[in-house]
Amino acid sequence: MFIIFAENFVSHDHLTNQKIATIVTQILDKESRNTTSSILDFLTDTLEANIYYKKLIRYMEHKDKGPYATKGEKELMKDIARIDNIIPFLPED
Repeated sequence: MFIIFAENFVSHDHLTNQKIATIVTQILDKESRNTTSSILDFLTDTLEANIYYKKLIRYMEHKDKGPYATKGEKELMKDIARIDNIIPFLPED
């Protein structure tokens, strides 16, 4: 018996480019109802998501080292594993 899950992954670069395009469009659209604060909120959310993504990648790099990870790398992994926005994306051990 096999279970097949369909998963579509969008590259990080593509997603970042799409978000940048959205921000630029909102800024340049003079008839847009978007306020400066909503544009800044969108930008802030995008930057925060990028920071979390990079931390998750860092976590995975150190995890892949297994027992060869340094003490500092293991401590960094513990710190990252405590971030609420990252917890749902961490692999199960």
